[in-house]
Amino acid sequence: MDLKKLIAQERAKAEGPQPTVTKTIPLGESGADVTFEKLRGDAWQALVAEYPAREDVVSDFTIGYNERAVTLNYPLEHVTVDGEPVDVETWAELYEVLDGVGRNLLALGIWQVNVQDAINRLAELGKARAALLQTSPGNRASRRAASKGGSRQK
Repeated sequence: MDLKKLIAQERAKAEGPQPTVTKTIPLGESGADVTFEKLRGDAWQALVAEYPAREDVVSDFTIGYNERAVTLNYPLEHVTVDGEPVDVETWAELYEVLDGVGRNLLALGIWQVNVQDAINRLAELGKARAALLQTSPGNRASRRAASKGGSRQK
């Protein structure tokens, strides 16, 4: 494993275009598409550190941050509504007029792009590593011996 090479690959990914998630929220007759771009690691950590989970809100503890505050304060340079940028005042007005479903969709989009994608990646890496271990010749021999109750005594 070339650690420096892996670090360089991750750095290139972080400096390139970031993944996005779009949620269609109930607004007007046809709804509106809100797109969230993933925040880079330091920006995401700073945002959730600034708005920790509220003690009396179970859903906050589940995700690890104040869902409402993070949604209201998500950096708007990483948000578009129907493909257009949105300013702070308009974002606050939009949040105010949304019902619970619309607000939850916004929070879900933020969580998906910043947390769920990383969880999915970890799961895939775990599966890939498990597959590598199963195909290792040493592991096959160990499994055969274990399935027969261990190695024979001489």
